[in-house]
Amino acid sequence: MAVAGQYTESLKGQQRFPTFGEAVCFAPLTPCGVRFEVPHNMSLQDAIIPHLVAPRCARELRERTGSSRKSVEAAICRLVRRGWVKCVTASARQSRLYQLSVLGFLLAEGAGIDVSRREHYADLPLDLYAWVQSGVYRRMVLKHLDCDLFPKQLRLRIVGAVRMGASHVHHTLRDLHQRGVVVLRDRRWSLTVVGERLREHQLEQAPRQLPPLGPEPMPKY
Repeated sequence: MAVAGQYTESLKGQQRFPTFGEAVCFAPLTPCGVRFEVPHNMSLQDAIIPHLVAPRCARELRERTGSSRKSVEAAICRLVRRGWVKCVTASARQSRLYQLSVLGFLLAEGAGIDVSRREHYADLPLDLYAWVQSGVYRRMVLKHLDCDLFPKQLRLRIVGAVRMGASHVHHTLRDLHQRGVVVLRDRRWSLTVVGERLREHQLEQAPRQLPPLGPEPMPKY
């Protein structure tokens, strides 16, 4: 796919990253603790596009970009209207998942984003993942249950991130068990194959991106 556009300089002599519509490479997001920050010279739409190679909800995009809820939701609406992003869990009441459309994948690939794992998400239970992401307790259990644990051990891992009582732990584990996400063996809880798949997706980072260009402009084709 032909690459159009080039890096230009603002009035202050600083580089400006072209928009996603110009199909150019994106700058990598800057780590900031457990979150990410959008570089000052990158638009929010450009920043969330790499994350939408995989199905993500708006809250995940907020946490990964460090942006406000209103800004992320507005950016998603604009991308959906342009046909670059689509909702893949339209029936979900909460935490609807969004992913690049066919056109979005074509533009992202032409922009230098690694989209080779797009087929990896074909077997992901989207409705179940959206249900897990809609509850903070469910997300915390999925994140911290990385081995066989007693409920008390699991709670001790979680309390450092969010306040969660013992009754909440037991109730959440029972809900996840009914959905086939966790299993109880010898009074210890562990993730099922489906649970491992959901946890892997929850902790997965955005695909690698091309590094930003230097002062030399991109060649036109």
